[in-house]
Amino acid sequence: MAHASKAVAALAFALLALSALPAPALAVGTTIQLSVTPPNVTGKPSLGASGLANFSGFVELFSNPIGPVTIAVEMDSSLGWSVTPPSFSWRTSAPERFEFEFTVEVPENASAELTDTVTITATARTGGITTATETASVFVTAGPYYAAEARRLTAPIVMEVGKRYVIEYDLKNTGNARASFTYAWADEAVNDKVRAEMLLPQGAALAGFANETIQFFVTPGPTTPGGKFQVPVRIELRDRQGFVQAVVNLSIEMEFTNLPIYQGFLPNWNMQGPYTLFGYAMIFLGIWFAFQVLRAAGRVRAARRGRAPRGRSSAGAPVDVRGSVKGDPAYGPGFLLALTTGLRRSYLVRGAQALLGKVRRRARAPPKRPDEIRGRALAAGRPPR
Repeated sequence: MAHASKAVAALAFALLALSALPAPALAVGTTIQLSVTPPNVTGKPSLGASGLANFSGFVELFSNPIGPVTIAVEMDSSLGWSVTPPSFSWRTSAPERFEFEFTVEVPENASAELTDTVTITATARTGGITTATETASVFVTAGPYYAAEARRLTAPIVMEVGKRYVIEYDLKNTGNARASFTYAWADEAVNDKVRAEMLLPQGAALAGFANETIQFFVTPGPTTPGGKFQVPVRIELRDRQGFVQAVVNLSIEMEFTNLPIYQGFLPNWNMQGPYTLFGYAMIFLGIWFAFQVLRAAGRVRAARRGRAPRGRSSAGAPVDVRGSVKGDPAYGPGFLLALTTGLRRSYLVRGAQALLGKVRRRARAPPKRPDEIRGRALAAGRPPR
């Protein structure tokens, strides 16, 4: 029994001695922190160029590693957009902070408001074993840009007077955003020279990279001159708020066949439908009146040279184009008199008066009395009847 008691006492003493020894230090794991800013960036591409979205961040190693540690950062785009540079790597043996920057390229064909998620992963590796991992995400949004182009579909032809023609264009929205298209003539002076009825397409809205066929309607008029013309058109692209974001200038080639007309001679009248006869009548009257003015001026010039013929006015008074009407001063000076006389004697005025019933016919002389007949016969030496 004594030996057993001693053995138990020795075991208890040994356990107490072991518990009194200091415990071994526990190994501390690698600790890192990852941060990326800003959280969301809009990259605005343009026609023929990608848009850039810039980010910056850092990885910080807090714990004191047992040996060399490799810190790596990798970026991954969910839509496959290009990230430059795609990764970073550092090697350290002490706590340290590592900063980095990267750029995400928004491709030209990305639709406006399309958003890409970029995941950033930071790892710490010791001896080929990953000892710590941190992740973060940022977002890249494609900004809108506006552009368009038009391509003619119908071949140029020579257009004839009175016929209606359709000129078609393929209009493509080469921007990545939805836009409303409006049309306007860019040079009214060219339209005045063409003297044709021209109708613009109706405005419409197109999504990014979409296209449609637009139509211009042209009807040459009787006064449309022959030849080729470049008629400019202004196409405006508006955003959803109605603001003009881009302008496309288009030149439509038109060729007409018609008699040559001097552009500065005829006014820009509407020669369509019922206005045609009126337009030609006005042209004829203008030419006729100009001829009468020149004729009156010639008579006055001749009168000043002493070769003016004398006549009589409507009141029967003698007329001298070198001055006034003798006995009829209401006719005024010689030129006005010559012009008025020429107008009254013209076939046009006389014909118009005949049509309107304004020609005053001469009153017929009353029948002669018998005594007047006998008196005239005796005076002539003839025997009365």
